[in-house]
Amino acid sequence: MKINRLFDGVLVPKDIERRIGVFDIDADMAQHAYVEVSQVMRGMVVLEATNSFANKRITYTALHPRFDVVEAGHVIPRYAVIASVEIDKGYGPGLLHKVISIDWQKVTS
Repeated sequence: MKINRLFDGVLVPKDIERRIGVFDIDADMAQHAYVEVSQVMRGMVVLEATNSFANKRITYTALHPRFDVVEAGHVIPRYAVIASVEIDKGYGPGLLHKVISIDWQKVTS
């Protein structure tokens, strides 16, 4: 029997294996803002990642509790991540970013 469970503080629905989506992250952001990117990807299972050097984007196919259920034979929808961040001056040369909220917006179905 499949039940909801908790993973890394995220409630994982019993139908997680059908909650699949595709999204892009800027490659420079993934390299230089890895703490923020890891917060965006919290609770996610990455199935595939493709790095495009031409457009400097990493395209992910992943499972996530906030993605819609995709029925067998249907096209996997594309999502955009909407992250609200708070910028705070840190010690040293850089700024600290704290992710306040994360939302996933479906852009295709």
